Amino acid sequence: MRKEYDFSKARKNPYASMLKKPITIRLDEDSVTYFKSISEEVGIPYQSLFTRLRHFP
Repeated sequence: MRKEYDFSKARKNPYASMLKKPITIRLDEDSVTYFKSISEEVGIPYQSLFTRLRHFP
């Protein structure tokens, strides 16, 4: 591995804006508390937990 890398010619990912889209959902306080407690146990942000659970039937 190099000690230093030259990023002067780097460019942003043109597809980055298509990867995620911000949304607003309204949840009751108990649901938010529940997901936040689970996310702390498994060590991932609760937003990521919502995304992962969405993929399961």
